Amino acid sequence: MEPSKYQLNRIVRNKYGELLRACHALLDAKEKKLLRNAFMMLLDVHKDRIRPSGEPYFFHAIAVAKIVALELGLGYTTIVSTLLQDALMENGTTPENIEKEFGAEIRKIIEGLTTISLLRTDKVSLHAENFIRLLLSLADDARVILIKLADRLHYMRVLDSLQGSDKDKIAIETSKLYTPIAHRLGLYNIKTELEELSMRYAEPSIYHSIERKLEDSRAMLDAYIKEFSEPIEKELSAARLTFAIKGRIKSVFSIWNKMKTQNVEFDEVYDLFAIRIVLNSTLEHEKDDCWKAYSVVTNLYQPNPKRLRDWITTHKENGYESLHTTVVGPRNRWVEVQIRTQRMDENAEKGHAAHWLYKGVKGSGKKSDWLDNIRAILEKPEANTLTEEQLKIRAAEDSIFVFTPQGDLKKLPQGASVLDFAYEVHTGVGEKCTGARVNGLMVPIKHILRNGDKVEILTSKNQKPNLDWLNWVVSGRARNKIKRFLRVAEYSRSDEGREMLRRKLNQLDLTFNDAILNKIIQHYKLSEPVELFHLIAEDKIDLADIKDFLLAPVRSIDEALKEKIQKKIAAKAAIGSPGADFLLIENNPEISDFNLAKCCQPVSGDQIFGFVTVGAGIKIHRADCPNALQMRSRYPYRVVAAKWVKKEEVTSFVATIRIAGQDRLGILNDITQAISQDQKLNLRGISVETSSGKFEGIIKVLAMDSRFLDSLLHRILKIPGVKKASRVAGN
Repeated sequence: MEPSKYQLNRIVRNKYGELLRACHALLDAKEKKLLRNAFMMLLDVHKDRIRPSGEPYFFHAIAVAKIVALELGLGYTTIVSTLLQDALMENGTTPENIEKEFGAEIRKIIEGLTTISLLRTDKVSLHAENFIRLLLSLADDARVILIKLADRLHYMRVLDSLQGSDKDKIAIETSKLYTPIAHRLGLYNIKTELEELSMRYAEPSIYHSIERKLEDSRAMLDAYIKEFSEPIEKELSAARLTFAIKGRIKSVFSIWNKMKTQNVEFDEVYDLFAIRIVLNSTLEHEKDDCWKAYSVVTNLYQPNPKRLRDWITTHKENGYESLHTTVVGPRNRWVEVQIRTQRMDENAEKGHAAHWLYKGVKGSGKKSDWLDNIRAILEKPEANTLTEEQLKIRAAEDSIFVFTPQGDLKKLPQGASVLDFAYEVHTGVGEKCTGARVNGLMVPIKHILRNGDKVEILTSKNQKPNLDWLNWVVSGRARNKIKRFLRVAEYSRSDEGREMLRRKLNQLDLTFNDAILNKIIQHYKLSEPVELFHLIAEDKIDLADIKDFLLAPVRSIDEALKEKIQKKIAAKAAIGSPGADFLLIENNPEISDFNLAKCCQPVSGDQIFGFVTVGAGIKIHRADCPNALQMRSRYPYRVVAAKWVKKEEVTSFVATIRIAGQDRLGILNDITQAISQDQKLNLRGISVETSSGKFEGIIKVLAMDSRFLDSLLHRILKIPGVKKASRVAGN
């Protein structure tokens, strides 16, 4: 039944009064006035909206704001942001309206809340850690996370009244996502309540069974707590300490956890309750008073030294401070005792927020430190301690998190593209990817993704990876998968080239064997057979050229030697050596480790010989050197033949090369560059004709020998666009 207009006005006044009382101690006069404005905007946003339960819609925002104020101890900015968290999604309210009325800081928080509210959360429980990082990366201000935590707490408190809710699913999501957040921040009251509520809906039979057993044991437990506490109260009073002792029966969830981890039944759980001693101490005497109380307890009851936890000397990274010990109480029962001050207790109740608010945080600098610390705690859940430098590190900055259409969350490196995402989903999806719908909009495969994007990959059976794809991915997985595909494709083409060569050799009545392969590979200066086969398949090595090469008359040893000598003399001339005579040792042009002997100073034209020295290479002496006789007689095995070879013995020839391929801008320049790079070749002429995107041409070069020419052909064939390059017959 909906409330009448009169009732609604009365309810509005009452709710505003509740809100004002909750925030009264946290706000000054100006902030209270602005709070009223925020309340009026809240009413305008939701107007007369009523939930299925009959409750006005704005009740939820008021309840969450009260949690933020009373249970988290947060101030004006967070309270107003909580009231207006749905404002941008209702009634045409704009970010500019929010900023004009309440400032840029509140606008930024509300925009962060709106962004997070639009995310799919149906599979959050499967990716809780990544989802926390996604929330942090989307929300620059950590107060967004605190508001969402308070929002979920109220949601769980009223879950029974929400019709049609998938309660067990919501409970699991709460336990996987929001409970860990509360735990990291030291919000132990909220953490415990969320654990209890989550278990109540996710595992109702177990929850109610333990709850009944606790209720049946309550009178006995209360009596034992009193028996245990009375001696402690007497001794603490004697030590002139001001204190309060609280006996707390542990939560259903905590007991269920112990039953599972210890593999015991309810009756076998020995520590069903804990004793908390809260001291009224000044800040400077806190530690001393806590240790005095510890001495009192351990003098009365035997402690277990392995169960001592000192979080007052060095508090937890989330600000939690307390002394914990476990002692043997009456009738040999183990009892956990917690010792802390009122300040520490408030910190434990309200977490990191209270820890900073207690210190009287004022001004933007301290507030910034507080927010950075909250963010650091959420981002670094595994860290035991956080240094000042670590507090500045934001672990989520180097990653993004995006959703599949099914709501699964994928973590990718910053700068990841649609293609990265496709490969993250599945290799087969990546290889067939043609683009994607990102948040409903069509984008290409190289589109860069952002945090929170919803990505639907588009594929085609005709699509396949190519070399350009490596420029569009940043993840190691995608790069490795693309490279593997390209390698497999290259080997596939190589198999095709291998068969082409085999058929050609059969036609020539030549055997396809390693000797033939090595001869061809050396001829084209390649590194391995696969490269040869691939070039044949790509039509970059003409099988007709291989035929001419293999069937050419075998040169004599003298001709081969002459060619090597020509290369050496040409190289010497190219670097400007005086004269062009070449010294040949043992008829092997490859031997170049020699020096001219100073004792006889041989020159070109002299009769000479070489002498192998120890450590100084080969020394060249004149045949009539004064030391020649002694060297030849005593060390004949170290004497080697040597002679001068004249430049006049070297000849050059002009070769004609025919080229063809796909025309493109700059291809002619690339070809001439390939020729000019070799100092043993001189360009004599070039002519090229183009038609319908293709080109054909003739190149004439002056070469010292055919080896230089073969090397040039190989370089030209590697130029993108060149399909054929071969010598014209008779040249």
